[in-house]
Amino acid sequence: LQTLGHYALETGWLEGAIAAFDRIVDEQEPNYETYNIRAVAYLRTGEMERARKDLNRAIAKDPARPEAFNNMAMTYVHDKAYRDAATYFLHATKVEPSFHVSLLNAAVVYGQHLESGTLATRLAREYLDRGGIFQSQMIIEWLGQI
Repeated sequence: LQTLGHYALETGWLEGAIAAFDRIVDEQEPNYETYNIRAVAYLRTGEMERARKDLNRAIAKDPARPEAFNNMAMTYVHDKAYRDAATYFLHATKVEPSFHVSLLNAAVVYGQHLESGTLATRLAREYLDRGGIFQSQMIIEWLGQI
């Protein structure tokens, strides 16, 4: 069922993904991955409260994993609660310093939504210093213009 749920999510069949993970929750002992991935499906369907409920369950199962914190932040971005989003993004990088995407996400939130260019710049530089490679050339060019 886990494989089916992942496949359904990857192919965009969100209802199928949710149904597969619902069965796991109902019939087995759900783990971190079950709750985190079902939350991603809820996030993609716009069901933020259900996503947050599952993300809280995932975090309770394994608070040392950064993905659920990053996904929780995405629910707050969806709701335009940018300060909450930034808090979760930064917490994800504290939990796992090599989880660079959350640092980049925090930089974007601070730069685009919280109007803190100084902090956005610092976070973007830190992202690059830690070895972040996603969109690194664009970030280097952007930092060069500041």
